[in-house]
Amino acid sequence: MLVDIVQSLTNVKLVVAGFGEKEKEFRSYVEGKSNILFLGKVTHDRVVELTNSSDCVVALYDPSIPNNVFASPNKVFEAMMCGKPLIVSAGSSMSKMITEEECGIVVDYGNPVEISMAIQTLESDPTLVRKLGQNARKAYINKYNWELMRKRLCDLADTVSNLGPTIKNPK
Repeated sequence: MLVDIVQSLTNVKLVVAGFGEKEKEFRSYVEGKSNILFLGKVTHDRVVELTNSSDCVVALYDPSIPNNVFASPNKVFEAMMCGKPLIVSAGSSMSKMITEEECGIVVDYGNPVEISMAIQTLESDPTLVRKLGQNARKAYINKYNWELMRKRLCDLADTVSNLGPTIKNPK
C-alpha cells in the first residue's frame, strides 16, 4: 500500500531496504516505479546513512499482530537518533511514544488517505519537519540513547536478581 501511495506523489521518493522470503516478489512489484528504490539487504551503517539523508521515516506495522502492539523497531530509535520525524501506526507502543515526544505523525494502519495526508503534510512543511526532527533528537538524547537504555536494563536486572525466588517449588 505504501508503495502505491508514494507512487502517486510525484515529489516524494521511497527508499526501502530489507530481505526475506518476500524479497523477490517485492523487487518485482517495485521494478520500474520511478520514485521507489529497493536496495535489498544493507549494512547497519548504510541504514543510518540512509536515515540521515531522509526527510522522514515511515514505520507502519499492523496492530492486529500482538508483537506489533508492544515492540518498537530499531528504525524508530535510529530515526530519533538522526533527528528525523516519523510516521507510525496508531495502536502501538510507538504511537504513544511519538505522540508524547511530539516527533511524528500517527496514522491508522491501512488507511491510505491518512498515510498520504501525513506524507504530504511533511513534504509541504519544512518547518514542521524541522520541529518534529528536533523533538525526536531531543527525546533520543534524553530518554532513548543506548547508554541510558543500557543503564536501565542493568538496573532492572539488579532489581530482579535482588528479589530472590518468588515462587516456591511445591514438593
